[in-house]
Amino acid sequence: TSTSTSTTSSNQDTLLYTDQSDLLKLAHYLDKENQIISDTAEETFTTLETSLSLLRFHQKTAAENKELAILYKGYLEKERVSLDLWFLTFVSILLISLNLEILK
Repeated sequence: TSTSTSTTSSNQDTLLYTDQSDLLKLAHYLDKENQIISDTAEETFTTLETSLSLLRFHQKTAAENKELAILYKGYLEKERVSLDLWFLTFVSILLISLNLEILK
C-alpha cells in the first residue's frame, strides 16, 4: 500500500510539473503574442500619424491651388480685356484704312 501511495504522489508531482511547464509555455506564448500585438498597434499608430500628416499637406496644397486658380483667373480676365482692346484697335485701324481708301 505504501508503494502505491508513493507512486500516486510521484504521479501528482509529475502532473504538477507538467502543468507548471505548460503554464510557462503558455505564458511565454502569450508574451510573444502580446509583443506582436503591441508592435502592430505601434505600426498602425505610426501609419495613422503619417496619413494624417499627408492629409494636412494635401489640404494645404489644395488651399494653395485654389488661391493660384483665383489669381490665374484674374490674370486671364485681364488678358482677355487686353486682347479685346488689341482686337478693337486692329478693327479700328482697318476701318480707318478702308475709309481712307474710299475717300481717295
